[in-house]
Amino acid sequence: MSQTDKKFRTIIIVKSGRMDSNKRFEFRDDAIYIYSDADGYIRIVADAGIKLDAITTMQAGMQLNAAADGVVTLVKAGAITDGDFTTDTDGLIGIDSLNGRIYYRYGGGWHYSSQDAGFSFPEKTCVRCGLPFAMDDEVKMVIDGFATDGAPHAVPVHGGCSRR
Repeated sequence: MSQTDKKFRTIIIVKSGRMDSNKRFEFRDDAIYIYSDADGYIRIVADAGIKLDAITTMQAGMQLNAAADGVVTLVKAGAITDGDFTTDTDGLIGIDSLNGRIYYRYGGGWHYSSQDAGFSFPEKTCVRCGLPFAMDDEVKMVIDGFATDGAPHAVPVHGGCSRR
């Protein structure tokens, strides 16, 4: 008997599973199974979902449900959108390695903060006059409200714009 044969001598019988011809352990039907396709890895396949009740490490390309399982992070060159993830749940985080931004999703939408020492904002037009911002425009911030914790919120307007 070889070392490999000795290693796998013990077989545990479980009422609700069976070993198929591809050496996959199936549960309930052939769409739910566990197998190993490479040394050191185990694959779990399910047609509806997988619930993990342990500390886990996810491989690149995989995503946990951020609403239930914590934060999911993606790094890509460019703006982060719902299309970059398999689910569009609040709690997702993306790093834009091209523009130096960290995107975070909450309230059903994407928001970001910039890494540079300058000042960035997502608005493309002045909230007072509706005209687009352009290079060399003077911009000032005007407080338009307060968060529930009392922190002020400001929006950009053209420096000389006085229209309310």
